[in-house]
Amino acid sequence: MKKNEKLLKSITFIDDKYVEEASPVKVKKKRSLKKLIAIAACACFILAVASVWLFTPYRTTPGSVSQYSDSEYYPLIEKINAYSFVKPIYKNNMEMLIGEISDFFGSFLLAGSANKDNAMGGADMGASEYGPEPGDYVEVTDNQVSGVIEADLIKRTESHIFRLHNGVLSAYTIAGELSAAVGSYSLTAIPTLSYRYTQDWEFFLSLDGRTATVIATGTDGANRAAVTLISLDVSDPSAITEKGSVTLDGSYVSSRMVDGELLVMSEYYIRTANLDYSEPQTFVPCITTSEGKELIPADGIVSPDKITSNRYTVITKLDADTLALLGSGAFLSYSDTVYVSQNAIYAARQYLDRRTQGDIIHTETMTEISALSYTGDELQYMGSVTVSGSVLNQYSMDEYEGTLRVAASVNRSSHREFYGFGDTVGSEFMGSTVNSSLYVIDLETFEICASVECFAPTGETVRSARFKGNDAYICTSIMLTDPVYVFDLSDLENITEI
Repeated sequence: MKKNEKLLKSITFIDDKYVEEASPVKVKKKRSLKKLIAIAACACFILAVASVWLFTPYRTTPGSVSQYSDSEYYPLIEKINAYSFVKPIYKNNMEMLIGEISDFFGSFLLAGSANKDNAMGGADMGASEYGPEPGDYVEVTDNQVSGVIEADLIKRTESHIFRLHNGVLSAYTIAGELSAAVGSYSLTAIPTLSYRYTQDWEFFLSLDGRTATVIATGTDGANRAAVTLISLDVSDPSAITEKGSVTLDGSYVSSRMVDGELLVMSEYYIRTANLDYSEPQTFVPCITTSEGKELIPADGIVSPDKITSNRYTVITKLDADTLALLGSGAFLSYSDTVYVSQNAIYAARQYLDRRTQGDIIHTETMTEISALSYTGDELQYMGSVTVSGSVLNQYSMDEYEGTLRVAASVNRSSHREFYGFGDTVGSEFMGSTVNSSLYVIDLETFEICASVECFAPTGETVRSARFKGNDAYICTSIMLTDPVYVFDLSDLENITEI
């Protein structure tokens, strides 16, 4: 008992301060508190960052390009910058997440959402031992316009036939049963083209039969589409030699030869990922000659106020014999539908016109046609006109006595859209017009001076068109019928169907 009392006294004499300092439980509580404070601080930081990420407004307008205002291409830069900018459909990331979630569940809950794409679908291409000299050109390929010669795979003179196949130009004599191959020239090793599409190659033969110009298509070392024109001396078909070459940026569209001059049409895409407005070669086509690269000048580029495509149709004018550059121009935002008359080059730009009237949306396919004159020393812009409908191909356009005649397929539709969760979730079709029209444009004013609109039964569109003098032949089709309409255009104030 005494021992226990002594032990109890010794315990009661211990200073409470030392007990607290030695207490492992208290230390654990302090460490836990520090962890809680650190975790809370991290959570607040993460919450702040998340709030900034979730609620910071998206940019709704393109960034400024005013620092390039001194560039001759500044008006072009403004248009490309505006077109390249994609306006967000949501205000911020929070709205985007909510929209994505609602779209996911809405696809199961809301009838009609599956028809969303369908509703817009209707709205929205020297003397030789082998024979005499080639001689004068006997045959030309001017299928649409007299004197406007097109390239081909086979050309001939009085004495020889030239054939381009798999990147090889071959020459043959014309001597009945004694006809024979006399020479060839392989073009498959072209330094400017790392990959070649020989199946798309074609060539011209000069009017004197002494020069062949091969149009070779492919890609360059940067895997970009390119067109190389190679001039060959074929005056001695048994010893064909190369004279020179020119390379154009872009893919090949078409070409013509008129009075010893070549007109080459190519298509050039702007790679928006590589845009650098301080370096015009990233958004302006260029032509590579023996003297180096030459950009198309700003005053040689035609573009609408608001572009609808990031591609050019490029026109290059060259001397057919020497490939010397005579001029260049381009249509920005235009397609590869090009018609060449004896005076001008016409490029067509198709786009969708969308108008809102209350909750009803009207859509209409439109075509803008612009013209460049090529008969002078330089390519000159003539004007532009817009018609309702789409142009099928080059044969749907024809220049005649100061007018341009155009056959177009009309496509108009209307629908009402329904909205939910901040996005379109369905639509109601209101009606459409699908038909064919004929327009006549005055080339002095570039205004429509006469037209026959929607002349075919509903649903019939232009399948082919030809013009001869004052007559227009337009074939439309629906199901298995192919009606041909013939119009007399001699009196534009009274166009009659023959």
